[in-house]
Amino acid sequence: MNKTDTLVAQKLRAEGLLDQFQHKSVLDYLAENGGRLHMAVLALGFVPEEKLVQVVSQACGFPVASLSKMRIDVEARPRLSASFCEKHCVFPCSIRDQGSTLWLAMADPTDIGVINSARKQSRLKIRPLLARPSEIRDHIRTAYRNEVEPESPYLAGAIDLSLEPGEDEGEFKITDLAGKTMVRHTGEVTSGAPPARQTAGDPPGGEQALRARLHKLLVNQRKTDRLIAGLARLLADKGMINLEALPPGPPEKR
Repeated sequence: MNKTDTLVAQKLRAEGLLDQFQHKSVLDYLAENGGRLHMAVLALGFVPEEKLVQVVSQACGFPVASLSKMRIDVEARPRLSASFCEKHCVFPCSIRDQGSTLWLAMADPTDIGVINSARKQSRLKIRPLLARPSEIRDHIRTAYRNEVEPESPYLAGAIDLSLEPGEDEGEFKITDLAGKTMVRHTGEVTSGAPPARQTAGDPPGGEQALRARLHKLLVNQRKTDRLIAGLARLLADKGMINLEALPPGPPEKR
């Protein structure tokens, strides 16, 4: 990893936004797909984009530019091709300094290779700006609408994570290291619900420890859901899976 990636990883870990298992998943993703650490974190859905961009800004020293509040010059668009902008997640915002400098919104303004390539293609000096990847992609689709593929209709929330019919969505069965099995409900984590039902043959005790383990289990489950959703969105965007073809989930309860 380069210096910026290392700083971003350190800040995410220090702020509790990325645990050691997620960090390992990010490194595995980078080993297979390449790219930059914060883009891998975003693709895997571990950290919200707004918070992630703030961390990148602190790590690399670039303020976050809001493209929606910036004057976009139509003369800047032809300077870079749609394929280049899509590949590197960049967008030409405007031409300044009497036509000598291209202001370039980038998901990673520290990527010298992309900056040099943009300089060669545009034949202008490049002033890199840090912007949110989603905002960059929105502007690419608008400015190059006849030259880019339409946005994938699949959303992370399209994955059906519902339980099988007849299952209690709030109930969990937990077996601890001592082999004791307890049936718990998610409501017990945040409210003073009745104690867990103890299964036949299990010794009593360990209520507080089980409550703590249940809470950790639920937190990890939410992280797993985000990971699965992020991976599915990535695969759908690459055309490797079709979420629309998956069997529909059970009908909503009224």
